[in-house]
Amino acid sequence: MNPNYATGHHWYGEWLLFNGRTEEAFREINLAVELEPVSPGVIKDKGIFYYYTQQYNQALNMGLMTLELHINFAPAYRLVSLAYAGLKMFDEAIAENKKWGEQTGNKIKTDIALAEFYAMAGNTDEAVKIIREVEADKLVSGNDRRGMALVYLALDDYDMALNWLNDSFEHHEESLCSINIDRKWDPVRSDERFKTLTRKIGFKN
Repeated sequence: MNPNYATGHHWYGEWLLFNGRTEEAFREINLAVELEPVSPGVIKDKGIFYYYTQQYNQALNMGLMTLELHINFAPAYRLVSLAYAGLKMFDEAIAENKKWGEQTGNKIKTDIALAEFYAMAGNTDEAVKIIREVEADKLVSGNDRRGMALVYLALDDYDMALNWLNDSFEHHEESLCSINIDRKWDPVRSDERFKTLTRKIGFKN
């Protein structure tokens, strides 16, 4: 790999992260940032690295830094909302999620994320209301099924979460790459259905 190719370090870092090789992953994403210090995608994804390693304040800082450079970069609003949720600052997470929705115009995707935040905050009624409306529509966007699985996971409905997760796998949703390191899945990590799915994806367990 060209040592000065930022995208190569970026993507290789993601692969390392998703396979649990955290120290190496950060080394690669740091190199990518050094090579492309104003790239919104690279800076935002360094924040995602922090998010998946539960360093939520650092993730938030990277998201805000991205927005300082690129105020209309929609994925940065998503990162900021996730970081706030990790910090259990759910009002802030919901507000940033709404900004993300304004930037993307994708109501279904952002409604699913909103439902997850409501569920995490303990507002079960609002979360269920949203997902009932979503389920009445046709899911067409990438990663929506995995998003629905996360909502049901936050609602402690593990059977439905695993059903949606399998549906996500059947639709080849790329966000499944993160399930091996995403601590949200810990409540079902010992479930044989989850283990079977991760083996199908290619992870060892």
